[in-house]
Amino acid sequence: MGSRRCCCSPARPGWARPACWRRSQLKAHYRAGDWDACERLLAAVPALTTLPVAEVVAQGLGVLVARARPAAPVRLRQLVGLAGADPVLDRDVAVWEAELATWQGDLDRARSAVRRGLAAADGIELFDQALEGAWVAMNGLSVEADRAEQARATGDSATLHDATEVGRALLERVRADAEQANGTALAHDVHIRGRHAKAEAEWTRLQGRSDPTRWQAAVDAFSFGHVYAVARCQWRLAEALAGAGDREQATTAARAAHATATRLGAAALQAALEALARRLGLGQPPPGPYAPGLAVAAPLSLRAWPQGPPVEGSGEPPRLPFCPLSRSDSLFSLVNGLSLWWHMH
Repeated sequence: MGSRRCCCSPARPGWARPACWRRSQLKAHYRAGDWDACERLLAAVPALTTLPVAEVVAQGLGVLVARARPAAPVRLRQLVGLAGADPVLDRDVAVWEAELATWQGDLDRARSAVRRGLAAADGIELFDQALEGAWVAMNGLSVEADRAEQARATGDSATLHDATEVGRALLERVRADAEQANGTALAHDVHIRGRHAKAEAEWTRLQGRSDPTRWQAAVDAFSFGHVYAVARCQWRLAEALAGAGDREQATTAARAAHATATRLGAAALQAALEALARRLGLGQPPPGPYAPGLAVAAPLSLRAWPQGPPVEGSGEPPRLPFCPLSRSDSLFSLVNGLSLWWHMH
């Protein structure tokens, strides 16, 4: 999810918490894997009638898409109707539209959404927000890799060539943004590192030689605490390992991803992993070992960030448990937490 500068103004009189605070809560819960808390926060949002409310809903849309909620396309249509109100909102909505369309197999619509997302990112003036264009480009590479896979399966050389050219341009966008971050306060930003690692991995998949080493690097890059991103990379890692003939490690990766998807309630990813297991003969993954709604260990930046009073009418949200971190993970998480504080102040 993209970061956002603080507006510090309530979305409507009587709405107890400024919209910027709710966006920060949604972002933290989404990354940490506490998606039940995300849905409770979204349920407390008033009618989508103002820009601050729209920004809050857009921040939580990823959970609705991943969980295949019937509300996802409804909310998406409402947010698309606000196109042009704010480039950051346009960018975020475009990414979720692309993800929903990809899960539905509508790659043309996904590609169109990515183009709009990149155009919106180009209209953002804040430096760190402009770098969020890499988030859009990374997702665009996933779309182009899917198009390339379909083109190979059908022998469509023209589409394959087109997907390769578009994918190359998207990869260069991610690389350029990562390079631009070097020498700035964002040089060690965990999100930039994760997006770059995944983009490089998707490029190998687009080329028809999905590289397990690249996908393992992407898993590691997102392991700072972005639970869903790790699971999605493990899904592709399992594919790559199976393609390389390592069925044992492929099964391990697929089961780890399936356990996370089951716990999160990420229905689309769960179905994709079960289809992968059937296609490759890996055996059906066992049920996830975690109960739905159980919060996972949070990175340092979330543990140090106060959660505030409970959402109105929903009871106290679960506290994120302590987890030990390596020295490097602690450093990266601390830098990210300080970055979040700077945006809100």
